Amino acid sequence: LQDDLHQPYLNTKYRLRVEGEYYEGSTDSAGMVQQEIPADAVDGEITIFPLAEDLSDEGYTFKLKLGHLDPIDEVSGVEARLINLGFGPTNTEDTEWTDDDRAEALKAFQNRFGLEITGAADDATRQKLRTLHDGE
Repeated sequence: LQDDLHQPYLNTKYRLRVEGEYYEGSTDSAGMVQQEIPADAVDGEITIFPLAEDLSDEGYTFKLKLGHLDPIDEVSGVEARLINLGFGPTNTEDTEWTDDDRAEALKAFQNRFGLEITGAADDATRQKLRTLHDGE
């Protein structure tokens, strides 16, 4: 989990809801959440509490879509990974990406990770997305 400046929420308390089940914990020293969930889960939400001592504070809540992710060689797969990494529009249910939106998100991603800034999902950009998002 990262803030708006792409800094990880380190050792931050969270509450995760997946298919009606609740899980609580803290992110690890890299800002990662690891939780076993049902394999067929499709919806959930996570609330993080970056300033709270306990989980009674309001926190920040994000809706989660779990399960399917299009391949990296499809435009929708690139867009989904960009969103998951904090680049591009945050509300994709109501917003279609324009070519300009996609190019700007790709440029921001490329700039952040020292890639050639082309605004296109070239091989180097796709590989960096795979490395950061998919762990490949």
